[in-house]
Amino acid sequence: MKKPRLTLSDTMNYWIARKPDLVLEVLRRVDVALLNEEEARALAGESLLVRAADRLLEQGAKSVIIKKGEHGALFRTADERFITPAFPVDAIRDPTGAGDSFAGGFLGWMARCGWPDGGMIQQAMACGTTMASLAIEDFSPRRLAETGPEEISRRVGLLHRMVHFDLEPLS
Repeated sequence: MKKPRLTLSDTMNYWIARKPDLVLEVLRRVDVALLNEEEARALAGESLLVRAADRLLEQGAKSVIIKKGEHGALFRTADERFITPAFPVDAIRDPTGAGDSFAGGFLGWMARCGWPDGGMIQQAMACGTTMASLAIEDFSPRRLAETGPEEISRRVGLLHRMVHFDLEPLS
C-alpha cells in the first residue's frame, strides 16, 4: 500500500527471542505496536509494563498497545496514556484467539471511525476488549460468529458505564 491510513503490527515471542532488532525495526515503521504483556516485557527488557511501553517508545515505536489479558489493555504514545479494563465475563471457556480478537475489534473500530483522534483510540480499545471477551466465552470462534453489531454495541456501552464516573474537585 502506498498511503495506508493506519498500520499495526502484532508479534510473537518466537521472533522477539530470535530477531529482536528486526522486530524493533518493524515497530518503528507502523502506527501501532500491539504486544501482549510477556512480549512487551521481553522486547523492552522491563518487567513493569508502563516502563516497558515507555522503553518501546524510546526505541522508536510511535504508539504501543500492551494487551494485559484479564486486566485489559494499556495504550501509550509520547503524549498519551490510556488504559481500558477487560470486559468482565462469568467464565472463560477458551482463551485462544483473545488477542487476535482484540486486534480485530480495535482495527474494525478504527476503520469505521478513523485515525488518529484520541477519543477514537479509546473507543477502539473498548471495542477490542469487548471482542476479546466474546472470544473467550466459547470454544473456537463460535461465539464471535454468533454475535451481531447490536450485542457488540451493547457490551461496549456497558463497559463505558462501568468505568465512567464524574470527578468532584478534590479541594
